Amino acid sequence: MKNYKLKVKSEMKKLLFFSVVFFCSVQLITAQQKKENMIELLVKNSWIKTHPQLGIIEIAFKIDSTYTVKGIPDESIIGTYSLKGSELTFETETSCQMKGEYKIAITNETLNFSKKVDTCDGRSRLVPGLWKKK
Repeated sequence: MKNYKLKVKSEMKKLLFFSVVFFCSVQLITAQQKKENMIELLVKNSWIKTHPQLGIIEIAFKIDSTYTVKGIPDESIIGTYSLKGSELTFETETSCQMKGEYKIAITNETLNFSKKVDTCDGRSRLVPGLWKKK
């Protein structure tokens, strides 16, 4: 009877171990899929926003981690970005050399930026808020 209990206990530990490994694997796959879905939604469309002084501004993200901003008079902005989870960082930009960090929420129709840290005055006034799919 004692050997039987030890064997059952050992089998339960194995089952628990494999359950934890399986659960962690599923979580990693799900997180990777969410990241891929977020990138896919981000680059699938151009996004527009109506600015009170400038009118309609358009931003387009590309899969190669570059973006462009159109609609600002006498200026075309080109830069690079990185995306980690729901945090988007503007890495480089033709009009501002400082990074800007934003939390994003994205759907098929909207892209919302919430500023975390951005010392670039123009970008920090332009980017935050709700953008719509073009």
